[in-house]
Amino acid sequence: MTIFGNDRTETLASHANVVVSMGGALALAVLLASMAVSLLVFFLT
Repeated sequence: MTIFGNDRTETLASHANVVVSMGGALALAVLLASMAVSLLVFFLT
């Protein structure tokens, strides 16, 4: 019984690559947003 064929494995790998590349951009966006919020809190208090 085959669960993953060749085409499914390639699709899964390409989805994983997209998630990893988007994860880096998302991490950068979260870092910049948290820095901006902390700077706002620092200057407003």
